[in-house]
Amino acid sequence: MNAIEHFHAVTIRTPHYGDQAGAQIHRYLVPEFVQQFENDLNKNRLDSADLSVWQEKDRFSKHDDNVVLRLPMHKTFYLVSCEVACQRLGLPALDEEKITSAGFVIRRLSNGREFSWMIDEDEAIGWEETATGFRDPDVHRRMCRDGTLHPREDVATYTGEKTHPMHPKKAFDKSGKRRTVLYGYIPLGGSFVPRRESGVSSFESDSMNEFKAAAAQHLSWPYGLKDSGSKQWKSRFTQPVEQGQASKEFFELLRLLINRYHLGESDIDENEALTELAKSIYFYSHDDLMKSSFNDYTKGNYENTKKYSLFGWMESHFQSDDNGIVAWMSRQEKLIEAFGELSTDFEFEKLPAKDNKGLLNFSLYITASEAREFRTLLEQRVIANAEALAQEVPIPKFGQTKEDVYQIVPFVRALDDHDKERIYWADSTTKTQFFRVAAPFDAKATRPSMIQMPSLSDLKNGMAKGASMITPPDTFNLLNALNLKKGASEDVLPADEPSGIGIQWICSFSLPVITLVAMIILMIMISLLNIIFFWLPWVKICLPFPKFK
Repeated sequence: MNAIEHFHAVTIRTPHYGDQAGAQIHRYLVPEFVQQFENDLNKNRLDSADLSVWQEKDRFSKHDDNVVLRLPMHKTFYLVSCEVACQRLGLPALDEEKITSAGFVIRRLSNGREFSWMIDEDEAIGWEETATGFRDPDVHRRMCRDGTLHPREDVATYTGEKTHPMHPKKAFDKSGKRRTVLYGYIPLGGSFVPRRESGVSSFESDSMNEFKAAAAQHLSWPYGLKDSGSKQWKSRFTQPVEQGQASKEFFELLRLLINRYHLGESDIDENEALTELAKSIYFYSHDDLMKSSFNDYTKGNYENTKKYSLFGWMESHFQSDDNGIVAWMSRQEKLIEAFGELSTDFEFEKLPAKDNKGLLNFSLYITASEAREFRTLLEQRVIANAEALAQEVPIPKFGQTKEDVYQIVPFVRALDDHDKERIYWADSTTKTQFFRVAAPFDAKATRPSMIQMPSLSDLKNGMAKGASMITPPDTFNLLNALNLKKGASEDVLPADEPSGIGIQWICSFSLPVITLVAMIILMIMISLLNIIFFWLPWVKICLPFPKFK
């Protein structure tokens, strides 16, 4: 007789206390939620309407009426539970000894497609479309044609769909019938750094095109595309600095090169291409060079009038104790603010000379091809910056867009009558309901945090033995030398480092005072910014509250 006919299949079903079809999601507001769940299970309280009323309240998504699960940072925790039974007459509870392992996976449902959270050698690779067919989530668990599982291959790392454990628990319903319940913690939140293949962009093509266009608008033509008009080369572009006087376009370029990329600073490998370009562009001592005749073919005729390169000028300021270019840009920003806007009519102060020795009296010349090279290299640099960040910036596992809907699918591995291991998945009727995941700062998901404010009588009570900071000698000497009566200004800092005995100090502050000061500063800032945001009705609410027993 065929052995397959003699094994009894296992079914995953709605638990006996479930108020709706499918695996159940339970919400808890205390960290001891596992013990609370087991107590409720043992005492048959899980079918209480009070324990499921939250599902009607927590439907605050702006996209649909699916229930929204909060994050652990909201001090809210969730369990999922289901039952396992033998696929026989009466559906008797599956013997716990038959269960080798159990768990669940979280699937993302988007535009009619199902996605699984995938792991490759213990490294998260993100959401991928769920593979079809009956299978085990662990790729190292091979399934035979008859449905039995081979023992796991001897591999130290895990590859496959991310699983979360479920634990079997023997229970009895109100009629005394034995049940086998599976339950597990639902881990929400978290992030991952996606693994990218070399040479493959991390971004969507449409978004990347918008990004390039926006980046090009940061600089005026000919170094960017802002105010590009017909994109024609004009003779005035040939001389962006005339006897130390910068043009509007060159100021924008210089500001970006200094502030964003620190061009001129040593040991920044990403600036190599920009450095080589800046080394080929020179300041000239004669201002009578004809702008219209200066180009890639004729600039070799003016070798005798070269002074130093654009990069050499910038590098000299980064090597000096006081970066004259940075100080110059700071002054120009203030003048532009007073002038009202940055336009071609604005007259800049003269640039500082090389090594910050006086003012610059030379002129900078540039060709159309060099300006085009700036546009190309700056686009490449900003894309490289974005790609580098994409390799390091963690991406949240659960999103909050319209397409981010999730569902839990339980599974169980159990031994059949011939002690062969098989895997059983929940079907469409025993998966959980659809749900969404709240954003970290979703006001509707936030739960109140109780902070005890001090009484005024506590402010001068006892020693300052609260928050303590260990302070190095130089920092303590600086703090100790401050004259706070002068207010917060440049004059407060001592001109020279004050002398001290050279030991570190521990400074302790009163927690009641720190708490009250923090609250006062918070209220002051909220009131000041209310002038702009008009947010007071949404920021603070004060209600009378009786004392606890």
